[in-house]
Amino acid sequence: MKRLSELRHSIGFAIFFVLISLLPGGCGGGGGSAPVDTSFGNSLPPATGPGDVENFFPVTSGTSWNYFATVNNPLGGAPPSYMDSITVTGTKVVGGQTASVFLESNPYGLGVPGEGYYFKNLGGVAFLGTNDVTDTITAGIVPYIVGLFPVTTGVVAHFDKNGLNFGADLDGDGINETTNVTVNSTVLGFEPLTAGIGSFPRTVKSRESLTGTVVLSKSQISIPFSSSTTRWSAPRIGVLKTTESTTVQTVTTAETMEARGYTSNGVAHGFGLPFTVASNLATGDSNYYNPGPPALATDGQKYLTVSANATAMKGVIFDTQGTRTPLNAALASGSFPVAGFDGSNYWIIYDDASSCLAQRVTPTGTVLDASPITLVTLSPGYTSITSKGFGFGKTNGLLAYSVYNNATSQHELQGILVKPDGTVSAPFSIATDLSTHLNPSVAFDGTNFLVVWEQRPSSGATVGNIYGVLISDTGSLVDVPFPISTAANGQYSPRVAFDGTNYLVVWLDLRNQAVPTGVPYPDLYGMRVTTAGTLLDGNAGTGGFPISSGGTQQRYSPSVAFTGAEYLAAWSYLGYTSTGSPGIQAARVSTSGTLLSGANMAITVSGPPNEATVSQYVYPVIAAGPQHAAIVWLDNTEPLVSQKSFLGASVFPF
Repeated sequence: MKRLSELRHSIGFAIFFVLISLLPGGCGGGGGSAPVDTSFGNSLPPATGPGDVENFFPVTSGTSWNYFATVNNPLGGAPPSYMDSITVTGTKVVGGQTASVFLESNPYGLGVPGEGYYFKNLGGVAFLGTNDVTDTITAGIVPYIVGLFPVTTGVVAHFDKNGLNFGADLDGDGINETTNVTVNSTVLGFEPLTAGIGSFPRTVKSRESLTGTVVLSKSQISIPFSSSTTRWSAPRIGVLKTTESTTVQTVTTAETMEARGYTSNGVAHGFGLPFTVASNLATGDSNYYNPGPPALATDGQKYLTVSANATAMKGVIFDTQGTRTPLNAALASGSFPVAGFDGSNYWIIYDDASSCLAQRVTPTGTVLDASPITLVTLSPGYTSITSKGFGFGKTNGLLAYSVYNNATSQHELQGILVKPDGTVSAPFSIATDLSTHLNPSVAFDGTNFLVVWEQRPSSGATVGNIYGVLISDTGSLVDVPFPISTAANGQYSPRVAFDGTNYLVVWLDLRNQAVPTGVPYPDLYGMRVTTAGTLLDGNAGTGGFPISSGGTQQRYSPSVAFTGAEYLAAWSYLGYTSTGSPGIQAARVSTSGTLLSGANMAITVSGPPNEATVSQYVYPVIAAGPQHAAIVWLDNTEPLVSQKSFLGASVFPF
């Protein structure tokens, strides 16, 4: 809940930039005579009333909101976007009243937490101020009413305050300036709100505004300003969206905050704030293949993530709060790990120079296989395993892997079955056509696995298509490989998940790229597939539906998981803060193929990459259990003095 008083900082900042233009000509005298007193609401709410029946204004301790803020400030000096959170931490006596404390972690992206105080009774809600002792404006206008019960449309507070201490000396004469303000607090009405985290049929829309002047003590020049804060609050949730606008002279700054997640009545919804999952993974450089994508799996309660390393892979178990548990022993060295859970233990599968190996880890972090299990040993004439997909079924796990055949100059697609006890089947062919097969992904439907991959006519070809095949839990091909998308200009990087009835395959798609050369700007597409291999969203040549499309940012490395009621797809953009990269993004997709987060809309998972460390955020991977999910991605920092890390965010039912 952004506080109206914080706009003082924006007003003061803008005034510094307009002072020079104002001083020569001036804008008239001081504040003028006070208007006729028609004030009301500069008080506590009435003691009696029906109370907050719909609970538009939750004040229960532990209630919290996570926001993503975007800023349009022509004057600079503030981050263009940032993450913020607000938590009700308890109560505090303020001005003789017991107020609820709203702790904001990152107001204006400046990293300095602040408290706002609100008083709520049966008659309404009033703002009592902040803990910012320099905020003299707020001290001069509180308390004032922001809502009355029952909540109805209309003005709930309107009053004037003249001669307030502005709290700063702007003209350098050693005397703080004064300000004259008119405060309005209004309930504008009720309306639906659609945001990335959901559609809310009824929200109360309210607005708090300040209009007035700052009077310079030295010249008595009056500088006009206006500001407004509009909020949309949902029953039992609170503020889901806030827009702010401040104008000083002709200079306007604006900010929008939209909720990514919230906790209400002790139950979390949507996205939590990002946290560090694993650190010190590699020395900073521009090579995001070092250490490459994270492996991620879940036992339904916690998560295991693993980073490749030429000395020893680094693994860590973490929970939804970001609390980390290190493994009890070091892992082996390896590259491009993938992970899964067999019902009892985690599996980490990775490559070394000539084979594919595995180690198992218990949910408490005990490494069971000090000596790795050998899954695949390359036969003569085969030189490398280039990509892998892995998942567990009822009794077996299926590893699908792409291996390069020197004789045919193609990447073959092969598979093996693994049992929880560590025994391994002989390799078998998944696709036998003379083509190149890359980036396999595996999901299980209760009877069969669906393996999807990117297929190219040759290893040197740049245009591929998406294919799939069903494989039984015992390793038999149920059918022949079938096309999922063969649209114009090519597709690549497929991923698959199962919702209990159908599969969803997502991939990067170039069908809308006008010229399929140079830097690609792919869209993210999806196609639902039945357990019989039937396409549900059109034919392979033209079908599928866009999840995220358009723009001039290069989408990269998609991921998808079923979170219990819906799918969550995530992707990254290859770029930096300086190039406008928004970081890791996600979209919600229903089991019927509709976009729950809105058509061509995305939820910001990470915020922009860290500018201070010249970071790129890449390789988001998702693991989902029955109650929550997690997304982990690589923070690929560049300076040699920095260390790369995995960051993550928890996801709860929306």
